[in-house]
Amino acid sequence: MGMQARAKKMRIRSFVMSRNLEMIGWGAAGLLMARVQMFGAYAPLGVAGVGASLLSGGNALSLLIGAIVGRLTIGVADGRALQDIAAMALVYLGWALIQKTKIKQTPWLMVGICVVASAGAQAARGSNVLYDWLMWVASAGVTAVMVPVFAVALERIREAGSRRLLTGEEWTCMALLAAAVVMGGMGLAIGPFRPAQILAFLLVMGTGYIAGSGAGGATGIVIGLAMALVRGDNIQPFIMGNLGLCGMICGALRRLGRPGVALGFILANAIATLVVNGSVTVILPLVDSLTAGVIFMLVPKKVFGKIMELSKATTPETDAYLERVRGYAVEQLDQNALMLAHMADAFLGLPDSGNPAEGEVTALMQQVARRTCNDCALRAACWKRDYNKTYAMFYDLMVRNKAERLKKSDLPEMTARRCMRLDALLRAMTQALQGYQERKSWQSRVDDSRRVLGEQLEGVSQRLAELTEELQVPITYDAATEQAILEEMDRCGIEVKQVSACQIDERWEVNIAFAACGGKGSCIGKVARGLSNVLQSPMRCATQGCNGHEQGICRKRFIEAEGMAVQTGAASLPQSGQEVCGDSYAFQQLADGNYLMTLSDGMGSGERAAQESSAAVTLVKEMQRAGMSQELILRTVNRLLLMRSGGDRFATVDWCTIDLAAGEAEMIKVSAAPTFILRGDTVEKISCGALPLGMLEEVQPGYIRKKLEPGDMVIMMSDGVVDGIGEENMKRLLAALLYNLEGTPKQMAEMVIHEVLRQSGGQAADDMTVLIGRVYEPMAS
Repeated sequence: MGMQARAKKMRIRSFVMSRNLEMIGWGAAGLLMARVQMFGAYAPLGVAGVGASLLSGGNALSLLIGAIVGRLTIGVADGRALQDIAAMALVYLGWALIQKTKIKQTPWLMVGICVVASAGAQAARGSNVLYDWLMWVASAGVTAVMVPVFAVALERIREAGSRRLLTGEEWTCMALLAAAVVMGGMGLAIGPFRPAQILAFLLVMGTGYIAGSGAGGATGIVIGLAMALVRGDNIQPFIMGNLGLCGMICGALRRLGRPGVALGFILANAIATLVVNGSVTVILPLVDSLTAGVIFMLVPKKVFGKIMELSKATTPETDAYLERVRGYAVEQLDQNALMLAHMADAFLGLPDSGNPAEGEVTALMQQVARRTCNDCALRAACWKRDYNKTYAMFYDLMVRNKAERLKKSDLPEMTARRCMRLDALLRAMTQALQGYQERKSWQSRVDDSRRVLGEQLEGVSQRLAELTEELQVPITYDAATEQAILEEMDRCGIEVKQVSACQIDERWEVNIAFAACGGKGSCIGKVARGLSNVLQSPMRCATQGCNGHEQGICRKRFIEAEGMAVQTGAASLPQSGQEVCGDSYAFQQLADGNYLMTLSDGMGSGERAAQESSAAVTLVKEMQRAGMSQELILRTVNRLLLMRSGGDRFATVDWCTIDLAAGEAEMIKVSAAPTFILRGDTVEKISCGALPLGMLEEVQPGYIRKKLEPGDMVIMMSDGVVDGIGEENMKRLLAALLYNLEGTPKQMAEMVIHEVLRQSGGQAADDMTVLIGRVYEPMAS
């Protein structure tokens, strides 16, 4: 109970404190608004503030008290202070009376009450001077305009915790309220500091930083007008222009961050000073500018982030549409993934046609019995009394896959000795078993096809599930960055048709459409450099090939470049006497930031070997690009090769995936020749034994991981190259030939084959292929 009482006491204390702070805030707002004098010492903003607080449902009593105090601080000698105070009190009392009636409470009604109350106070004062009434008309006009403006602004402030977006009109109302507060604070000072001017400068800096030059300049002019109305010196006409210039400069420098914005404000003020009065006496006090700059840089970043979110007027529609599209896509992918998973279970869950079932054995026995035993005198002995022995004999022959012509020795001794029609029985059993084995072979192929299809469906289902997770990653679009990209591309001479820039997992991705260069590829480098300048991160093109020939528009996707890049090249030579090399290879930049190098050596040489190796490489490349798992890729390739050749043709697979972000290579070797890593003048050999693909049902590849450094070379080759001079000689050759060698990886691969061919007598005993991947740092290249 004691803890509950203390907790309750703390909640009450917190509530009382928040209420007190709220009352102080409303009172301070009223005090500052009532201090603004216009049109011959009238205070129209105080009356408008009281009316707006009543209309918005705020703490009107606190604001009224603050407004009365504020009005008294600027003088009471001529009786206008009592007139304004009376008008504010009449507005408060009049609205209280209206609330007790059934009259509909509208902004127009509040405007009428404010004008009538102000007119009554003016009449009670007893002035018959035409000028006084003209000034009152102007003052009443300001009150009528500002009541709905302040009401909107005060309502938005009161709902600050629940609102997620402010419209342009609401921002304008907030700016006018801020201008009124600044005007009311003019003249107040704390030592050398003037809080109202510091607040004004903060508003100009913040608007320029958040919304750019246009909004910054407009805010500067509005705040400057407010300050000019309450100043009486000869600098008054220049304040609007000065603050407007400062706001524009702040917006232009916002890409330099908050320090750049603050420095731009101070420098713009200095420039305006020199242009206007040619002296070192600045128009806007330097101490207030510096103080505002320091406060501006100390404001937490999340505050500006919140304001930026509130200022995106199109965000709800855009985000809602994107969320609907993404939600629909996620739902459809989930449903399709589940459907494919069920289909995979249906295919993989079917029983294997392994050992013969009881029905198959019985059917085979009946087939033989009908052909040879129907009119035999010993039929009852074989098929009734010794049925189990006869069944076991047939089952054993079927399990042993005995499909060739049967001999007497294949039968149990008792059956061979007792059978009166042994030759006819052997012929009938041979034919029946051959038919069974033929059906069994076709069934095995069907089972293999079913298994491959089931595994593929399972893999696609898993990939769809992964895509569903990827679609739910938060994506942040940045309109300011897109505008900066457009400007940079224009400076680079590139005509941009469309651009979108977003951050996914804090990594930039830019989709851009621009006028094509005619297939020369020169535009890619320009765009990448321009994007890198804007985003302050190295960018690379993730779209393969040129797609701008037909419509004259090139559409590319650029992503942040990884810490490393790979330059690759290859060379091949067919076996002497052959026209076609039986080896196949592929290079590929993957969407996940990895780089793929694949080499396959088909059994033998010539066209048939090339077909096997090409099938393996193509499947590995395409399934890897689709995001399938490595285990599924190897199982699928292995089964398809088995189905193609029945186990008499096979291929090796040498597969290297380089993680460019982590600088790590993962090698998967299936009966492949050694891979060599050249670092400086040191060569490391990497090998792993395993049977080729397409030979056995199960695949047991070797997995090796190696850390790479910039400058390392990954050298893959077929066994025809290694066997030509031996593994140890190959290590010495690579170290001597490639260390400090200038040239492309393709030229290096050609030199390796040329040297191996020279050392092996000029004849290629087998197909030769060399792949070289050189790792480097993109920014250092």
